[in-house]
Amino acid sequence: MKNALRTTLALLAVLPLAACGGEQRTTTSTWTTIDSPGGGVTFEQSGVTIEADSSVRLVYRVRTQNGVETENVQTLNGHAFGVEDGAFVLGGREYGPTPEGSRVMVQADGVFVDGERRGELPPAVEPESGSVDSAEPPDVTR
Repeated sequence: MKNALRTTLALLAVLPLAACGGEQRTTTSTWTTIDSPGGGVTFEQSGVTIEADSSVRLVYRVRTQNGVETENVQTLNGHAFGVEDGAFVLGGREYGPTPEGSRVMVQADGVFVDGERRGELPPAVEPESGSVDSAEPPDVTR
């Protein structure tokens, strides 16, 4: 039984090498980060113009592996945001209908859609080391 187990383990160790032709592959990962603390930013998403004034921190991070985008994360004051099913969402909270062509303004005194106040800006979340909002990308070495 022990010999059969050793043989099986040895085959399992050799099979990946045989499957790859014995070649070792290299994976190249690249993080691109835009961090705009207090620098007013305007961009478009799903046909909606989103503007974060100078009181709001925007972090946008894209990860590519071997030239293919594998992760795309964006936050305002540490909260994920975006346009989902025709509504602006920030930190898990929906701020009502936001049809294509709308303008969303995120500032210290609230979230506005086409000039209408839709609610409070959630309190800023302090970034954890390695999180999307930290200065350095997470360590993904294996």
